[in-house]
Amino acid sequence: MSVTPGLLIEYVRRHHDDAGAAGELAGYLSRLRVPGTAWGELPFATELDERVATAIEERVTKLNRSRGRLSGVPDWLRRAAADFAASDVEATRLLRAAAGEYSSDVDPVEPVDGHETVGATADAHAILAEIAATAGLVSLAGPPADRESPGSEELMSCRAEHISTLEQAEGLLRQRGLLDFTAPSQYLRQLATVRPGTVGGRAEPLSTLSGYVDGMGARLTADAARLSRQWEGETAAAFDDSTTGTAEALTDTAADLSWLASETEALWRLLDTLMHDVAEAVWSRVETVGDSRIARIRTAVDLVEDANVLAAETDATVLWGGLSDEEVDAALQVLYKRVWYLANAMTGLVSTARDDAARLFEPGERPPVGE
Repeated sequence: MSVTPGLLIEYVRRHHDDAGAAGELAGYLSRLRVPGTAWGELPFATELDERVATAIEERVTKLNRSRGRLSGVPDWLRRAAADFAASDVEATRLLRAAAGEYSSDVDPVEPVDGHETVGATADAHAILAEIAATAGLVSLAGPPADRESPGSEELMSCRAEHISTLEQAEGLLRQRGLLDFTAPSQYLRQLATVRPGTVGGRAEPLSTLSGYVDGMGARLTADAARLSRQWEGETAAAFDDSTTGTAEALTDTAADLSWLASETEALWRLLDTLMHDVAEAVWSRVETVGDSRIARIRTAVDLVEDANVLAAETDATVLWGGLSDEEVDAALQVLYKRVWYLANAMTGLVSTARDDAARLFEPGERPPVGE
């Protein structure tokens, strides 16, 4: 055996915190789950929330499994000590002492072979701070900041400016039993509660997390390869198999996290675009008459309201100011068509968004966690 105790101890010194890091990353990933408040009253919120949450939790499970693998790193020092036992009593002593130093179930021991003593359980806050600094994240302690969502701002402006007109129009139709479709104002109220920025704010941390986990796997592979060039025997072979399996698991998890980041980015764009398109549906121009949908609805509302005013001025007991049923129906049909066209456009936009969202976070795109 040509490997020295120092090389083995150096390997464990470099990687004894990996288990703690994997555990903290799993905890942070759990906190990246999209909160229920972000979905608001989105019509397809329930199924979307379930799919996103499942995708997150499956990757948390993977990280925790890697944590379990990595927690056994100090044990390799004990197993290596047995290979030295017959030929080098001092090497055996050093390895066993270092194994105790880096284990999570024993107290720290005195400095061994010239390197510093490290506590048995690394401080969680210190690990979080180190990971955040290395990975380029502001903090792993709290939720990420919301991303700016132009579509959300457009919809809120549209709602503030035009919902009263829509509610007026819908009320007039409801009085005559003509509101037989989802009211446009309902879509505006529902979508105004959605927070795309909260969803989008998670994409970058997921991508950064992916890079960090991939780096963990790469470092583990590179250090193990250097060590294996000088360490031979059954213990060395078992060590190499274990390390290779752990590194592959980390690399696979990194790919999962990259996929999650991509799907989260796509979902943010989908929600932001939906809010923009719904607002645009209200503002869009009807080219044949050169006016916007909402302006034409406003005009139709005024026509019906004028009939109400006429009724009040002539004879309060005569509905619509003595207008014939045909004239009333004509005015209401104009209003009905204009509101229905807008509602139909909104329904189509929401339906398309629902279908597109159903294709995101599908388990088949990244294999679910196996047993």
